[in-house]
Amino acid sequence: MFKEKEIKVENQSLVSVIIPTYNNGHVIARALDSLFSQIYENLEIIVVDDGSTDGTKDVVLKVAERFPKKKIIFEYQENSGVSAARNKGIDIARGEYICFLDSDDTLSNHSISKRVESLKRHPDIDIVFSDVFVRNKIDGYWLKNTDFLKAFRKNIERSDGEEYVLDGNFYKKFFDFSPYPICTQAIMMKRTCFDSGLRFALDLPSAQDVFLWFEILKGKRSVYINEALAIYYREDSTLTKGHETSLLCNIRMFEKLLAMSDCSEVFGVFKRNLSQFYFYLSYFYRSKKKMYDKALSYAVKSIILNPFRFLVWRNFLACIVLMTLNRKK
Repeated sequence: MFKEKEIKVENQSLVSVIIPTYNNGHVIARALDSLFSQIYENLEIIVVDDGSTDGTKDVVLKVAERFPKKKIIFEYQENSGVSAARNKGIDIARGEYICFLDSDDTLSNHSISKRVESLKRHPDIDIVFSDVFVRNKIDGYWLKNTDFLKAFRKNIERSDGEEYVLDGNFYKKFFDFSPYPICTQAIMMKRTCFDSGLRFALDLPSAQDVFLWFEILKGKRSVYINEALAIYYREDSTLTKGHETSLLCNIRMFEKLLAMSDCSEVFGVFKRNLSQFYFYLSYFYRSKKKMYDKALSYAVKSIILNPFRFLVWRNFLACIVLMTLNRKK
């Protein structure tokens, strides 16, 4: 899948790679192997086990025995969620640069070296991210950000080969791109980005990474590498049983963003996206759960935020009709 490359970075700064994991003992060796095969050598690998009960620790220790010269920190915590696990990793990290890898995903062998090289080439920039391959058993592999350069062409200050320097207004269009343009596996930043206390939101079971990237990117320039440097593994290409949770988390995220006083310039984007997720959740309750009262309440919320969209009105009317027919039974 990846074309292996030799990219040597001189005077290697320490890079902390944070891996949160929960009952992923059957796949975490794959993630670790992709780190041990990195061209970049000065790594601090921090595995934060979020209360696993499947022997994940034994797998990590067994893999570590094969690479005795590599620095691996294993930290166990009671089950507290992925945000708490990543935050603990940030607190432990001592690297000049920090990146993340979920325990079921992998990196290309030059993923870290290429991102570090980019940050060193642009010392006034704190954040770099790349494209990723997405993979599932049904559809195989595909590139995630195929339309990125077209969507953000007005935010590109300059380019050099596969590197594109984005201006400080990139964050304003961040949520207009679907799916969200940054994957956790693909981003790297300077440790100083967390000095102000920014961390993953504990009240968001999902979308907490997107929320944090937006906060970090506000007003800052960044670099986009137009190459897939990671593989994000997905279970399937259909709606999962976690779909409701994902929708609720995205709604919670946009509600939090609307409450932030320093984001007034992009309130319109937040409202449009929040209306869209209200619409998705309404449709989900109407078509999948047959919960017409809930579907109607979210349909109304969607209309309030975006009253000029035909689809939200059609969904609203469908909810009323189905709720009326259901009560007559």
